[in-house]
Amino acid sequence: MGHKNLFNDWADVYDIVYQGKDADVDFYRDFTLDADGPVLEIGCGTGRVYLELLSANVDVYGIDVSGPMLSVLRERARRREFEPQVWQADMRNFTADQTFNRIVVPFRTFLHNLNIDDQLATLHRIRDHLTPNGKLAFDVFLPDPEIIATKYGNEMKFELERDEQTYTVVQTYRLEDKVKRYMQLDRELFRDGERVGSVTYRHALLDKRTVELLLQQAGFDDWTVYGGFDGDPLTSADQEMVWVVKP
Repeated sequence: MGHKNLFNDWADVYDIVYQGKDADVDFYRDFTLDADGPVLEIGCGTGRVYLELLSANVDVYGIDVSGPMLSVLRERARRREFEPQVWQADMRNFTADQTFNRIVVPFRTFLHNLNIDDQLATLHRIRDHLTPNGKLAFDVFLPDPEIIATKYGNEMKFELERDEQTYTVVQTYRLEDKVKRYMQLDRELFRDGERVGSVTYRHALLDKRTVELLLQQAGFDDWTVYGGFDGDPLTSADQEMVWVVKP
């Protein structure tokens, strides 16, 4: 699985496509504000969540597999006169010289682990880097059979406005492997008819029971799952699964 190259060519336009995607920011900020020690964000990318935690005076560190994404984060931090503590690492095998009281994995980053070995490797690394009273929070989408049946395979287009420029996003979701259960997203970004960025990535399709089994296998025994970032119960497939986990 080529984690490293997924977003390298997408780094310069990532923030254009994902502008306004901030429903999770308040949740992760609140989750980390009362941390009794340092915080680690896995998959900090261009800093969409990370910089907001820094702005809230959270003692936050970050890792990401993409060097170009981290370069964007550092430049954004420089403009805000922040000093980020981030480094390039793979969530499946990262190491740090300290443990963390909170670890967060926002924006479905965990789903880039397509197989059980990678999923468990990531969870083991997280558990090894949590303090005894620490907590993990992450979010993953719940596969909706109706959406898979009606929307996957169909090209979708939508427009975005950024810096007085109009961009068109063209994307297609596909059920790439029906046995191993993962989907593929092909996404392109156009400005004035010219392609300015593209990315292809895959996400594992994990239901609630599978996530629970993974957590149990990785040595966790205390967790809560919510339906979205406002603490609502998980009752339908159109909600985001938001997990809060203790060692």
